[in-house]
Amino acid sequence: MHEYYYKMGEFAKICGVKKSTLIHYADIGLFKPDHIGENGYCYYAPQQIYIYEVIDIMRRMSIPLEEIKEYLENQNVITCQEILKKHLELLKKRMWELEQIEAIIENTLKDVDNALAQKQDEIEIITQEQDDYFFVYEMPYRTEKAAYDMEEARQMIQHCKDSYLNSTLNISEVVLQEHVLDGTFKKTYGGFRVAHMIENENIFVRPAGQYVTICSKSGGDKIPRLYRRLKKYAEDNGYKVCGNAYEEDQLSYITEHDRENYLVRCYIQVEPVDKRKKEN
Repeated sequence: MHEYYYKMGEFAKICGVKKSTLIHYADIGLFKPDHIGENGYCYYAPQQIYIYEVIDIMRRMSIPLEEIKEYLENQNVITCQEILKKHLELLKKRMWELEQIEAIIENTLKDVDNALAQKQDEIEIITQEQDDYFFVYEMPYRTEKAAYDMEEARQMIQHCKDSYLNSTLNISEVVLQEHVLDGTFKKTYGGFRVAHMIENENIFVRPAGQYVTICSKSGGDKIPRLYRRLKKYAEDNGYKVCGNAYEEDQLSYITEHDRENYLVRCYIQVEPVDKRKKEN
């Protein structure tokens, strides 16, 4: 028997822990007081401080209580090495995940800042200096019902998020050139921008080049109207469609509850008409 024992409050103060935590640890059999007196008080022995230190260290490493309990029951050097190595790898993975989440948040904030600074409903011809990359999935036709009836697409979206492939929370959509030319503007793919080229069959490239573009409050079945405006503007200004059309959310359900405040930017890839060929 020890000459001196700590009451629960004293022990909690020494260890920097709440009494409620010690009670919980005792209830689940992880860390019990040395003995309970006739007065019903819990008493802890001085050497139990070191046992609590082990628990505290492992909790700070995010090791589950059940695993800590198992370790204390089989405590030895080999077991210690195994559990530390295991959780070192888990922490490294979590750190990588947090880095991806940090980048996604930063990029989305940049998107929002850019959206708030953009002029709306002004058509312009721009030059995109480098390729952009998207992780895409097949999408049904542009109707509100279809947007919620797409099990396969939802699986791809979940895969993208689980793998941290997306570099932003904002969604993009792709209309293939054939549907730009036939005037249906049928949406073929939905997707997320990715930070750089990766080896994946679902990666879609928006090539560098010239685009006619507009930023506008619009969405859903209103988007084809924007594409028609862009296509007509291009034709009226000596350009022709030479690639796909793209729609990128600027402000969407992530930032706005009111769909009327959604903001999108639409692009159609174009090139100048060769006047010599036209004359011939």
